[in-house]
Amino acid sequence: MIWRDIICPIFTIFCNENQKSHNPMESYGKNQVLITVLIATLQLSNLCLKAQDEKNEAKLMNLQAKIEMAEAKVAVAEQKMAIADSLLTTGEINLEEAEERFAVIDEEQRNREKEFNAEYKRIKKLTRSKDQETAEKAEDDLVILEREYNADEKAYNNEVKLLTRKASRAESDMAKGKEKKRDAEDRLKAAQESLENAQANYEVFMDSLEDE
Repeated sequence: MIWRDIICPIFTIFCNENQKSHNPMESYGKNQVLITVLIATLQLSNLCLKAQDEKNEAKLMNLQAKIEMAEAKVAVAEQKMAIADSLLTTGEINLEEAEERFAVIDEEQRNREKEFNAEYKRIKKLTRSKDQETAEKAEDDLVILEREYNADEKAYNNEVKLLTRKASRAESDMAKGKEKKRDAEDRLKAAQESLENAQANYEVFMDSLEDE
C-alpha cells in the first residue's frame, strides 16, 4: 500500500524531473531532495509496516486465544454432558436390576407362602392325632416350620427394603441426570456457537491479511 500510494509517485516525479531538466546542477539539487524524501519515506514505511505487523500479530494472538477459550468451554460442556449421561445410564440400569430382582423374590415369597400354608394345615391336623407321640412330634414340627418361615420372611423383607432403596437412588440419579443434561445441552450449544464465531472471525482476519 505504501509503495503503491507514496513511493511509486515519488519515483515517477524523480524520473520526470530528470527528463525535464537540462541543467546538471539544478538536476543534481532536485535529485538530492527527491532522494532524501525517498529515503525518509522508506524509513517511515518500514516503521509503519512494523507497527502494522505488530498490530496484526497482537490481533491474531487475541483471536487464537478466543478460539482456545471457546474450545475449553466446549470441552467442559461435553464433560458435563458425559456426567449427566452416566447418571442417567447408571440410574436406568440400577432401576431395572431392582425391578427384576424384586419380581424374582416376590414370586419366591408367594410360592413359599403357599407351601407354608399347605404344610401348616397338614402338620396342624397331625397335632390332633389320637396317637400322643404323633401329636407331640407334629407340635415340634409346627414350631420348626413357623421358625423357618419367619426367618425366610424376614430375609425377604430385608431384601425388599434394600431393593426399595436401590430403586429410590436410581430414580434420584435419573432425575439429577435429566436436569444436568438439560443444563449441559444449553452450555454446549452456547459454547459451540461461541467457537464457531471465534473461528469465523479468525478466518475473516486471515483472509484480510492475504488481501493486503
